[in-house]
Amino acid sequence: MTRSSTLKFAAGALLLLVFLFSFGLRLWWMRSAPSMPELLLGLGDSQAQGAQEAFQARLRERFPPGSPETAMVRALQEQGFRIDLRRKEAGFDRAADLEDHCRRGGAARWSADAEGRIAEISGGYYIHCP
Repeated sequence: MTRSSTLKFAAGALLLLVFLFSFGLRLWWMRSAPSMPELLLGLGDSQAQGAQEAFQARLRERFPPGSPETAMVRALQEQGFRIDLRRKEAGFDRAADLEDHCRRGGAARWSADAEGRIAEISGGYYIHCP
């Protein structure tokens, strides 16, 4: 083998290794998507008639007015929601993965009284499939 063909072979092998590493990294990233929160499981098309209302009813059933805000925050965190206590908001976003090609997410907003009890809770969710 000449020196130039050896360099071409080495460059090709390096490109192949970079491609395989990138592909493997992408597969690993997609497989490590967080599990869906209980609150978002089984929800259909987010654009369907009544879908958002059904999600809001689910929120109010799980966290009824008068229940402790701290318990709600803890439950949402355990399900993978990111909490912003200052704004009284929680959000969840999951990218598509190998089993589910849709991006999914949800949000909740609430108010609490002076005793730390939920006064009102609302929210919404989305499903975006390519």
